[in-house]
Amino acid sequence: MNLKTISPVWAKYLKRAVSVVFVIGLFYSCACPLKLRQKETAGNRDDALRYFYTLAVRGDMGDAMSMLDTIPDHTLSKEQRELRNSFRARFYEHRDVNTATPDDPLISGTLKAFRRYWNIVLMDRSAYETAESELLDHLTELIYVHQFEENMPKDTIAANLQKYLSESIIDRGYFTNVLSYTGGFLDLFLWQKQQDSIFTVQLPENEIDVHVVLMDDFLSIGWTEYATLGKYHAGGWANPRALYCVKKSYDLSGEAFRVSYLTHEAQHLSDYKNFPLLEQADLEYRAKLAELHAAEETSISLLKKFIQNAKHDRSYAHPFANYHVIRGLSREIFNKDMVDDPEKWEIIPVERIQHASYDLLKRHTQALFRAGAEHVRAYLE
Repeated sequence: MNLKTISPVWAKYLKRAVSVVFVIGLFYSCACPLKLRQKETAGNRDDALRYFYTLAVRGDMGDAMSMLDTIPDHTLSKEQRELRNSFRARFYEHRDVNTATPDDPLISGTLKAFRRYWNIVLMDRSAYETAESELLDHLTELIYVHQFEENMPKDTIAANLQKYLSESIIDRGYFTNVLSYTGGFLDLFLWQKQQDSIFTVQLPENEIDVHVVLMDDFLSIGWTEYATLGKYHAGGWANPRALYCVKKSYDLSGEAFRVSYLTHEAQHLSDYKNFPLLEQADLEYRAKLAELHAAEETSISLLKKFIQNAKHDRSYAHPFANYHVIRGLSREIFNKDMVDDPEKWEIIPVERIQHASYDLLKRHTQALFRAGAEHVRAYLE
């Protein structure tokens, strides 16, 4: 089974979910505090490990593991050697240590099915279609056996898979955002607690009140957490109804939460209304400019991370947006196409970065309205 066999209604929902969920895909490139931060030391070893994680969060796990294997043992600390062994166990030997699996067969089966799928597609992109089909078939079987006790036709379940899987998980006391795409891969977010809050967010071009769901006690935070053994994971996402926040990612009183979560995601909410068909790369570009307009103490760290994770390839929405943010600001501030030396940005006043970010966002808004707000899909090239 593949997505083409899912009913038209749910196929449409899944396609929309790409833009809904992908906002989290590279949230690590913003200023959110990520658990298990690696201690910084000097030398090529740390550069190599940073590049390893860059590849991993892009979904290029095969290249990441090949690169990791080239690092000599004597250059790694005991802790780093143990970490490499854990990566090898997961991605070469297909086994995990201390991976939570609840007793409920549907919940544990769903977790295991996604972990197997992620392992396959992250290590071998050529196996993508087969792995996806096997995942969807396996999830259908889980629901058939453990939710409907073999009393509903499998074809009916398959045609409404996201609906029935979500309902099955919720029936068991969990919350989920399942079978949406993050960075091109089907994803699973599964948590046990959440709290609803309302925040007023001042955006560069308007002010909005947003509904924020603070999520906690996760069993799965998606494939980026899986690919990095928990070092990097989602900070949150937006859909047209609310913002969803991984609570442990933030100090809720800090600028990172205010700027890189609330401002970033609220900009998405505003843009969903104004530009309903706008694709993810342009959405991310606008949200990152909104961040820089609002940022003060995190401004330079944001710029550095955008530089580090920039890529002129539209198939990678976040890196593509990073590239255009840095290129646009370089032209505004330095009158050059691309300034990627962080030291040159450190001497620029924060106010100058804020104003330039606002100007870029305003011009992008004007271009989108000229193109037709209701049907424009992309502007950046």
